[in-house]
Amino acid sequence: MPIAGTTPNITVVSSSVRGTKSISKFDMVKSFWQLPRDVASQELMSFMTEDTVYTPNWVAQGAMVSAIDFQMQMQDVMALMLQRNDLVCVDDVIIFAPSVEEFLQALKEFFIILRDRRLKMSAAKSSLFQLYGAAN
Repeated sequence: MPIAGTTPNITVVSSSVRGTKSISKFDMVKSFWQLPRDVASQELMSFMTEDTVYTPNWVAQGAMVSAIDFQMQMQDVMALMLQRNDLVCVDDVIIFAPSVEEFLQALKEFFIILRDRRLKMSAAKSSLFQLYGAAN
């Protein structure tokens, strides 16, 4: 099981996708703008200009912990599917399954999560379906 907030390492990926026959890759559109920051931590990311103080209510891109923060939130969003049919690497989500039937069920589950969380993926940077003949 991966440590929360870390990107998957090759051992985790290899063991998770072993036997996979179908795979999809999705890339989020303006990913950091899509996930809200918890109200309790918004003030921590505040910054001041000569005119005012800005407090972002989304994950701020470019801060020292932004990628880890975003990774943790995406792992939380995808928790039900994580390692079973899903891998998350910052703003990329990979859906996989050992059979076409399980893959279609995993895609359905994934799209329900996207709809419920109002997350948007880039059609141009995503691959909906790839079939592999002999995956290890």
